[in-house]
Amino acid sequence: MNDEKVRIYIKKGPIEIEIEGEQGYVDSKIEELGEKYFEKQSELIENEEEEPIEQPNKDWTASEIYSKLDKEPAKIYRALFLGWYLEKIDKKEDFNKIEIEDKALKNKIELGKNLSRDLNYLREKGLLKEIDKRDGEPTYYLTRTGENYVEEEIGIKEIMGGEIDG
Repeated sequence: MNDEKVRIYIKKGPIEIEIEGEQGYVDSKIEELGEKYFEKQSELIENEEEEPIEQPNKDWTASEIYSKLDKEPAKIYRALFLGWYLEKIDKKEDFNKIEIEDKALKNKIELGKNLSRDLNYLREKGLLKEIDKRDGEPTYYLTRTGENYVEEEIGIKEIMGGEIDG
């Protein structure tokens, strides 16, 4: 038998266990005490005030995603990125110039000086589709080509991993 003494300390919530002894003894006690205490831990801490935990499904802000980009996109493609954000994260079916400007302002993302021209260029390139008017402005949605451009060329897919909804 191994006579080497070991010490192990475990703390989980309000439960603290410290065991010292030979390896076999420590292993058996850990298993015994773990079954006895850790399975009931939720009952033991039910009335304790819990620390806030970051929610796994919390949405990314546009500025969080933008700050993680390897290379800052040209101003014209920032409008495309923000359109993508409005659709994918904010779950809008479409967007217009005013909504892009508002999202850029709130997230401190600088756009080109002539956003109407930029949106028209993106439409001509087949990255946006103009569908209607709202508040006197044309409304758009991203084409599949536009979505792919943002996710692949701008690099959003790499940043967000599997968190992009279709």
